Amino acid sequence: MGLMTRGGGGRHGSCAGRGMTTETKRPGAPTFIAFEVALEVIRSLKQVVVLVRRSNRKLAEQIEDAASSVAGNLAEGNRRRGKDRVQFFLIAAGSADETRAHLRAALFLPRL
Repeated sequence: MGLMTRGGGGRHGSCAGRGMTTETKRPGAPTFIAFEVALEVIRSLKQVVVLVRRSNRKLAEQIEDAASSVAGNLAEGNRRRGKDRVQFFLIAAGSADETRAHLRAALFLPRL
């Protein structure tokens, strides 16, 4: 069991082209809390991205991409073992920092 899990998890990489699936949807499967929080962050950014897009389309896309990368890397890392697992979690942390930096930059856009 990883530090950020309650047992189970999801997978990302092997599902390319078919959409991301997670075992957290299976009845009785333990919840991967970090992944669920990452999805909630994406949901909470919807209106922010709409506002940012009015002033800077590229920055809005970067916010979306970085936030989605957090969720994707958490899900994929949760199914890995050893060094790969740590690497995916580190990439997710970096993407979270990137998301935060883009959001801070957005505060300086005109009309926000």
